[in-house]
Amino acid sequence: GIFKCEGIGEEDQIMKIKWKYCPFSIHDTDYLQFWLEDCSKQGLFLSGSGFVGPFARFYTASPKAMRYRVISALPKTSDDNQMVQMIHDSGWKSICSVGTADIYASTNSTAPEPHSDPDIERIDLKRMAVRKIIGLLLLFLIGPGSHILQLNSSIMAGSVSSYYLFDISCFILLLLAYIILIALTVYGWHIQNKHLTEYVEPNYEETKKYGRNKNSFRFMVCTIIVILIVQSIIRAL
Repeated sequence: GIFKCEGIGEEDQIMKIKWKYCPFSIHDTDYLQFWLEDCSKQGLFLSGSGFVGPFARFYTASPKAMRYRVISALPKTSDDNQMVQMIHDSGWKSICSVGTADIYASTNSTAPEPHSDPDIERIDLKRMAVRKIIGLLLLFLIGPGSHILQLNSSIMAGSVSSYYLFDISCFILLLLAYIILIALTVYGWHIQNKHLTEYVEPNYEETKKYGRNKNSFRFMVCTIIVILIVQSIIRAL
């Protein structure tokens, strides 16, 4: 499709839109920024519609350097709009909101960082870590956790069903998938913390490697969901 774009440096031009899979989320601040900046060099610029699930909506234009910043924690002021206005005045344009984060972009290579205080970046990381922990806990409750309760109840009641071995197999698979999820999550936290403590910027090789890590995480989440669905269908037959 096509639409009229009023983005940075592309005012009043008719642009084509393009969807692209993104391996990163707002939890992967540095890598998402790097990925978006790399897309801009290919002529893809994030539109105001932002993301739908793991897919980003871009408009196409002539390739150029664009800086992106993902911000989910800002210093509190007497007027919440005051900080946003300060960011705009320093050369950054608000592109879209994704969950609790706001994405800004600038064509000015010398525009001051909206995240000038490392402590503010750590607030981002802590908030994102809390959300991931909650997500993993919920996933455990509907996956391995519910199976532990179900199997324990059957054994205690002395009424082991004909699906006992099948349920045990599903539980083992769910537990293995969950352990892998935890390992991938810990690795992700390690990488994010490394950027804040050592001020190491991502490069193409690291971004690609971390992207594979994120895809593996999503695959394991899907695996857990598929196992639960298949088990429910088989038990219902």
